[in-house]
Amino acid sequence: MNIYIPIPDSDNYDGFYPLNQEYAHGILSRFLNFAMYQDIEEKSEWIPLPVGIKPFSTKRGDFLGVVAWTFACNNKAWKILEPLIGDSVKLLPLQCDEGEFNILKVINIIDCLDRSKADLFIFEETGRVLRIEKHAFKEELIQDQHFFAVPECKFGILVSQKFKDLVEESQLKGLKFKQVA
Repeated sequence: MNIYIPIPDSDNYDGFYPLNQEYAHGILSRFLNFAMYQDIEEKSEWIPLPVGIKPFSTKRGDFLGVVAWTFACNNKAWKILEPLIGDSVKLLPLQCDEGEFNILKVINIIDCLDRSKADLFIFEETGRVLRIEKHAFKEELIQDQHFFAVPECKFGILVSQKFKDLVEESQLKGLKFKQVA
């Protein structure tokens, strides 16, 4: 079973930048569950984050990077992907003068990491996983899962071969894929 990490292709396609850096950092950290905020529950509604587009030459993809490996997609990409991943995603709209874009926040968290075979970097003091060096999965738990994360790394999106194939067959631009299993 092939599993991938989707990565915004920021070397070849445009990306977003927040219009208010300080405000954006706090909002993105809380809503996207980055690092130390992993276990904080969302207590308020998402307010569309004001962003601009940082052009890279003239390439505008269907997926644009937001921060780290987080990405947003345009409406064209969402219409194609929704039948496959609609139940696994919460859309977080961005406020952008150049079109409608939504961050794809993974909400499908599956406890499927095979810790006996995976290579994990763990903080000894807390036992918390800092990063996954080598993924290994309990495949029976992810048979029909196409967009998910594991509890050890809730902010890291994982996708199936079917997701990757759909993106490529539909000629959606702006993502590259790193195979992890």
